[in-house]
Amino acid sequence: IHFQFILFTSPLPLFFIITGALKYYDCDVLLAIWMIVMGVLMELELIYISVYFQRLSVESKTELDLNDAIFGQYVGQRMKDPMLQKSIKLHFKIGFLSYFGIAKCYYIVLWSNYCSGFVFWPTLLISLFYGISLVVLVCFSVCKSKPGKHQNMIV
Repeated sequence: IHFQFILFTSPLPLFFIITGALKYYDCDVLLAIWMIVMGVLMELELIYISVYFQRLSVESKTELDLNDAIFGQYVGQRMKDPMLQKSIKLHFKIGFLSYFGIAKCYYIVLWSNYCSGFVFWPTLLISLFYGISLVVLVCFSVCKSKPGKHQNMIV
């Protein structure tokens, strides 16, 4: 685990977990549960990314490092690091889950329900970030899957 990366990025998921638990009844209960689940999933994604960064930065041959035999099963794939694959798959799941947060925030504004600012604004901002990044990742994946067609359109 890349400790500097974890120390720098962990406050946001921890904020989501703690705020979701403490403000459970200050807003829609489903939104508080959503915040806790999102906080856990974001922390898990950041752990995957930190392990990937640690592998890139350290060139040691210890038992914890992966050797070439483990990467051998990923030969036919474009991404050979399993931690990076897990991170991207988890990011897709979080992106789909973020649309629930956007919908709940929309209904709070639409129905003029009371919701704590500590719950509403972080939920809206993180949901928008993950929703937009999901669209970008899907577009990038589609473009990378068919390089022949898109190269002809550029020329």
